[in-house]
Amino acid sequence: MIKIGLKLWSTNTSFHTEILELYEKGYFSYIELFAVPESKKIVREFWKKIDIPYIIHAAHSMTGLNFSKKEMRNRNFVLADEAKYFADELKADKIIFHPGIDGELEETIRQINLIKDSRFLIENKPAVGLNGEKCIGSTIREIQEIINECGCRFCLDFGHAIAAANTYKIEPLQYCKDFMHLKPVMFHLTDGDYTSEKDHHFHYGLGTFPLTEIFELIPEASFVTNEAKRDSQDSLKEIIRDTEYSKSFFI
Repeated sequence: MIKIGLKLWSTNTSFHTEILELYEKGYFSYIELFAVPESKKIVREFWKKIDIPYIIHAAHSMTGLNFSKKEMRNRNFVLADEAKYFADELKADKIIFHPGIDGELEETIRQINLIKDSRFLIENKPAVGLNGEKCIGSTIREIQEIINECGCRFCLDFGHAIAAANTYKIEPLQYCKDFMHLKPVMFHLTDGDYTSEKDHHFHYGLGTFPLTEIFELIPEASFVTNEAKRDSQDSLKEIIRDTEYSKSFFI
């Protein structure tokens, strides 16, 4: 059975009751927790008290971690250590990292090799960021090189792969299939605009992604985090709708 993940930020501490209710009713199997910088205290005081399996997503370029820039190395290591702390405290065996933006692939590999451990996963990216940045890790070759050089495992983000394919003028579903050869151990999935170079994080059924064909690519017992944007910062009701929608495909 596919394991569905709920994506939350470490600062989302207003959802305690709702998280437990949805978990007990089977709407998700784990929490993918984004490690907001300087929120270690919240891990001890809040998340550690919620007995649910966790996967950790490290900070990324929008919150200060960019492995591809040499001048950011010291800050990158601080934020990577925070992500490791999250994983230690919450007993997570996966920590997801982005490769970086507007820098060099070689620097990304160099920095990961200085701090890596067996829990590290690398996530593929669109070719173009939300503000026009050049993303590292948008091609199969770049992700393969990071995997080979660093010994990381791989998180396939379907929305990112589709956006990159549109930039490179490749048929998007075929690009996703080609990424599957890298043997991802988990997945990020939403709906979106199948023709766009940007990832829009729509709820299932509200975009034009070929979801049936995408779901068919996902192996049994995989971890699949739903990364759709929440319509309200005060509720997790959308997870109910998205989970019910996905049941006809892989539950």
